[in-house]
Amino acid sequence: PKPLPQLKPEPKRSRRRAAMYTTQPPPVAAGVPFSADGKKASECLVLDEPPPTPERVAKWRKSTFNVAGKRVIHPGIAEDLKTMKLENRIFGDALVEGSDHVEHVLVQAGVESDTAAIKLDLAEATYRGKKREPLGRSYVRGHVLPEVTMDAKFRFGKASANPDGKDSEIFPETAEELTPEARALYIKSHKSYGPGEQTRRDYDWPQPLNQIVFPGDNTDVARNGASEGIRAALQDDPDRINSRITSKRVEDYKNLCDSLGRARNLGQGQRPHLGPDHAYGKPSIRRGANEWDAKQCLQGEYSAEEQAPDVDLGRTTMPGFRNITTETRCYGVPSIRSDIPSYERKSLADQQNYGDDVSAQYLLYPGQFTSLGIEDEEFVTLRDKDEVRDIFENIGMGLADDEFERVWADAAARCDAAGNRASVDMFRKCYNDFVGA
Repeated sequence: PKPLPQLKPEPKRSRRRAAMYTTQPPPVAAGVPFSADGKKASECLVLDEPPPTPERVAKWRKSTFNVAGKRVIHPGIAEDLKTMKLENRIFGDALVEGSDHVEHVLVQAGVESDTAAIKLDLAEATYRGKKREPLGRSYVRGHVLPEVTMDAKFRFGKASANPDGKDSEIFPETAEELTPEARALYIKSHKSYGPGEQTRRDYDWPQPLNQIVFPGDNTDVARNGASEGIRAALQDDPDRINSRITSKRVEDYKNLCDSLGRARNLGQGQRPHLGPDHAYGKPSIRRGANEWDAKQCLQGEYSAEEQAPDVDLGRTTMPGFRNITTETRCYGVPSIRSDIPSYERKSLADQQNYGDDVSAQYLLYPGQFTSLGIEDEEFVTLRDKDEVRDIFENIGMGLADDEFERVWADAAARCDAAGNRASVDMFRKCYNDFVGA
């Protein structure tokens, strides 16, 4: 056997380092330690409820009173609410006798009558503010003006050198009459129309503007006294050609933008000498009479026989495989296999419909009470008298014997010729008629 390895002696440490290793506590372990009392990890994730805010601090926070429907309380009286009892208190009392009215509160003290008002003005006339700032007059500064200023015709400033009192530089008498070209420029730049002049926007009217009366000729009077033109404008008469006024900017954009099926207008004006079939560019040079151009390459030249469908389109041409028969039957397998028996126990893996499944319309529009397991057919199924009465008594619609007999007779007569059975829906309708009567 091998000898055991000899352990090296621990190096000697200084007293300071030894004290450091012995006096400092070990670091705190992270997380919650495992306890033997059965505490789970989910319980460690649930935090304790934080302590509530003290009342002496909460009364100064806006979040305490900024709640919908809660009364805003001043922090100064927040602690006195328990003794004040302001929950059901309404401030003000209309039943107090001898209280002052509004007009009594707003009236000035000492001016209860006209005589008192005059006495008050005489008493306040000695005040300096009353003298310098009288009501309804300019501010009195105490200046003593010469007697010449007291004349009604006196004016301050130096008189004008013009004896007529007019200043031609500021107010020119007359201006030179403008030429029609200058007036057109002023109208275009400043919209400077004369008094009473009609505003013109240079529309292309079907007839002269001075001959047009809106909305039409006033001589045509309708039956009710209204203008015939107004009637045609309101009823959109197709025989009348109405002028359509739109924005010139919109029309210019429509004319200059790209339009489907025609060349773009580049603003070069109308060219009446060019017909609608005019084509720009140089025609193609053909080398022979039978040479195709680009149009023929795209469209081709096929005869009616070449354009006909193939003989085997939608049918087979192989003998023995033609789908022609004298029997009245359908080929293929039906989607609903009602011709074969279904399994005794249904499985989710079996997606075959054996004729007992509901249709797609039922899946899209189920009945009103399908979630409760009640189909619509249950309401129109004919039932016996005792069964119908038991159904209505279970839903809390108990009737007396004579009332039930009257409603049952009416419902059974409508549903069954023998008068022995009725549906729940018909009994409910007859009951509503009985209650309404």
